[in-house]
Amino acid sequence: NQAVTEKFEWLLFIDHDVVMPPDCFVQIDKYITDGTIPVVSGLYFAKAHPSSPLVYRGRGNGSFDKWRMGDKVWVDGIPMGLTLINVKVLELMWKDAPWYVAGGNKKVRRVFDTPSGMYVDPEKRTWNSYAGTEDLAWCNRVMAGKYLQKAGFKKIGAQKYPFLIDTNMFCKHMT
Repeated sequence: NQAVTEKFEWLLFIDHDVVMPPDCFVQIDKYITDGTIPVVSGLYFAKAHPSSPLVYRGRGNGSFDKWRMGDKVWVDGIPMGLTLINVKVLELMWKDAPWYVAGGNKKVRRVFDTPSGMYVDPEKRTWNSYAGTEDLAWCNRVMAGKYLQKAGFKKIGAQKYPFLIDTNMFCKHMT
């Protein structure tokens, strides 16, 4: 909300438990200065043993692993732990987003959402629940709404895999 209302150019997400490489801000600055790639994520792995990279092409088929360290990988799903987003994209999403109350009584737009819900399976006659993360839900919304194209990133937005993971920005989780 603040990035849009105060007209920021870029928004950088850094999760509280992410340890960035020493030159990370230098690498991020190159993307900001160039300005041609609207969404760039660092690389990090799931908190699990064995751990898999949070790199996605498609849904429901696990992580994508056809890359090497140092590659720039185009994907359709990114982790948000270290993600740079051009605010032009967020501004368009913000205009379409519903209002909700956050932080007590502050009314803001819901650009990011953590999906969850319950439903009844009529065949099995069971209650089921689901929960997800904001990162893949956001990626899905960006692609479905064609927000990259609308923000002026027509070529990137038309790609099957419109988000970049720069594996040179390899982050780790604090333990």
